[in-house]
Amino acid sequence: MPDLIIVLLLLTTLYLKNRSKDHIIKLQQALSSIERLKFELAVSSQNAASNSLSDGSESITDNTNFELSVPHAPKEYELREQLKNELLRLYERSQGSTTISPLILQSEAYAKLQALIQAGKTIRDDDQLWSDIEQTVLLVSPRFKTNLTLLTSGNLTRIDLHTALLIKCGIKPSQMTILVGRSNGAIVSRRESLCMKILDEKKGTKVIDSIIRSL
Repeated sequence: MPDLIIVLLLLTTLYLKNRSKDHIIKLQQALSSIERLKFELAVSSQNAASNSLSDGSESITDNTNFELSVPHAPKEYELREQLKNELLRLYERSQGSTTISPLILQSEAYAKLQALIQAGKTIRDDDQLWSDIEQTVLLVSPRFKTNLTLLTSGNLTRIDLHTALLIKCGIKPSQMTILVGRSNGAIVSRRESLCMKILDEKKGTKVIDSIIRSL
């Protein structure tokens, strides 16, 4: 019996170590994605300022590779903190200006959302539409759910995910009240709760909306 306990303890320790390593790898990938967003935003700002874009200008592609240089093997909490700070810097650099991907706006899932809003109908928690919305968002941002999970330290609830998906799709708070059948106060509370989980402090709904749309 003591031997069995020792084996179980060893297996548990090994599992936790592997899970931590996996989270660290995913956090590093998330940071790399943020670096790409910052770079694209900087290039976009420069082009807008100089107004010198041409059809033959060099474009940014998915092959752009950003390497993060770190002086030591980072711990999971350090990477999460870095990711959080990078998202806040990205928000400040973009001045809160975010756009919704045309792929989302032209999707069947988005059309269904708008139809429900016009009809004043809600979406059940177990409705297939949530899965359709998620798949549409993942086509645009493949690491959207993964990054949310990392930023919330694995505490992403179904309500959190549904709220984030609607924000990512550009659904306004007044429209959310219809879709989820909750008061405006409840919607504000959901967004503030998500902000606390991601940023560890209240930053306002405008900030968290912009950050979620940038993921």
